[in-house]
Amino acid sequence: IIGATLFMIGLALSKPLQNILESKVCIFMGRISYGVYLIHIPVLFSFGCWFFLLIFGYTGNYQLTSVIAFVVTMAVIILLAWAFNSLVEKNIGKILKKIFG
Repeated sequence: IIGATLFMIGLALSKPLQNILESKVCIFMGRISYGVYLIHIPVLFSFGCWFFLLIFGYTGNYQLTSVIAFVVTMAVIILLAWAFNSLVEKNIGKILKKIFG
């Protein structure tokens, strides 16, 4: 608890860290974070494994394949999380307002 408190105080007093966390990239990642949380495991276990095996068959180099598969899989996860945010999260709020008033 003490460490978390000191971290939050340090963050509150650090203008450079605040500028980084207020950047458009961090705000975007915060907006799609729930989608990333929901989507990452199915994508990693399905697309990520399939893509890794596909690329490894061409290259035969484990390290190169790992880097390529990581970058492509992360791009797919971010794209799907953005789509989830745009299509589901934004519209579910409207539906819930109609249901609950």
